[in-house]
Order: sequence, then C-alpha cells, then structure tokens
Amino acid sequence: MPSVTDLLGTSLVRLSSDASSLEKVNDLSFLEGKKVLLYFSAHWCPPCRMFTPKLVEMVNTLKEEGNEDKFVVVFISSDQDEQSMFEYMKEENMPWFALPFGDKRGLNTKYNVTGIPTVILLNSNMERIEKCPLRGDIDGIKNCLLE
Repeated sequence: MPSVTDLLGTSLVRLSSDASSLEKVNDLSFLEGKKVLLYFSAHWCPPCRMFTPKLVEMVNTLKEEGNEDKFVVVFISSDQDEQSMFEYMKEENMPWFALPFGDKRGLNTKYNVTGIPTVILLNSNMERIEKCPLRGDIDGIKNCLLE
C-alpha cells in the first residue's frame, strides 16, 4: 500500500489567502485517513475549462455541508508553464491543493491518464477506487467521495 508521500511527494502548493501567489505546504499529515481526488487538468484545455467550475462548485458545496474532513482534491497540471497553472487556479478560484508545477510524479502514467480533464479517486489507503467515474460525471464523483 503506497503512502501519501510515495504518491504525492513531501509538499503541495495552493493559492495564497489573497490569491496573489502559490504557497508551499510542507506538512501533508492532513491527508492521512482521507480520500484523495486527483484532478488532471490544464488552463489551455477547453473541456477542462468547462468542467472545472462544476468541480469547484461541488467541492465548495460539500465543504459547506460539513464534508471537508472526508476528502482532499489535488490538482495535477498539464499546463505549459507555472504562470499558466497559477492563472488557471486563480481564475477558477480552485479551493484545493496542487502538485508543484512540473511534478506529475508519474501519476498520469500510473493511472493511465490519456486525456484531460480526468478525475482519479483514491481511498484513504491511497488505493484507486476503480468504480468511480473518470470524467464529467459530477454526481458520480460526489457519490464516490461521500461513500
């Protein structure tokens, strides 16, 4: 069974509280015992730009309903540069963490991601939940997060 650091490394990034920059998060202990939704996406991708606002809305709703302790979203960018990644996170007001730019950690290969947007859901043991939808089905993703 892989650990959180085996899969995601030792740090993530997120938008700063004023959304002016990306800040590094070195303590990943908050991921322990939670489901992790890996979100493969990019600023330049039109289907991603259509799906991301739906995912943001779903995540924000789940958090407002008191489900924040059940899951964490980690964005894996396919952008061409860090500035594009940052602009995408800022424009879409992504309320989640991301792998640092350029550090996909081989996850796209490990999970056979052949197109974006793609969602991969991991259980609290960092094992893939196979039955969960990969793309587009917000209700299916929501149900998998809450099971």
